[in-house]
Amino acid sequence: MNDIQALYDFRNVHVEFQPANLFNTGMKELQVKTKILPKGSTIIKEEIHYQHIYYIKKGIISVEKQGDIYTFLPNENFVGLNGLMNHQKPFFSFIAFTETEVVIFERTEVENYIKKMQEGWLFLYVQEQRFRDNIHECYIFRREKGIRKVEKAIAFIDKIFPAHPNKPLPPEILYKEFSRFVGIKENNIQKILKKLYK
Repeated sequence: MNDIQALYDFRNVHVEFQPANLFNTGMKELQVKTKILPKGSTIIKEEIHYQHIYYIKKGIISVEKQGDIYTFLPNENFVGLNGLMNHQKPFFSFIAFTETEVVIFERTEVENYIKKMQEGWLFLYVQEQRFRDNIHECYIFRREKGIRKVEKAIAFIDKIFPAHPNKPLPPEILYKEFSRFVGIKENNIQKILKKLYK
């Protein structure tokens, strides 16, 4: 009993069943193709059924709804996996925020592959939890105001984007894009950033 509890300990689950491990279990042997997507490419569009699952090998995906950026997904995450089994239309759009290298799978093949795995549901759980955690963290700081909101948004971005010498924002993010992320007008964003980084 103790061994079972240890196996499914919360921390162990999030390490053992992370998306990169699913990708390396044998999914690469499915029919796949690798593609480089230019910045701005729509991968999955909100309210439209999708036929493919994407694994982010390199780059960053933005999660968007009606023009607002809700969060970002870095490499070693799947796009489309968290809604694999419910067959509902996606609530969010997923956009290549940077030039992004993805591995593309047929959705039905991935679904059948995971169903055959004894613990496939745990991979789905961990990817869903990662996604929800990102959304939740961004939701919390978006409820802040002014400088505090911007500071927390930058702290989140620093965890997602590669290390960069630029301050305050990485070169991949324009002011207008940061504005869509934090929910503050672009002019006000520039004023706040000047105060923070004189």
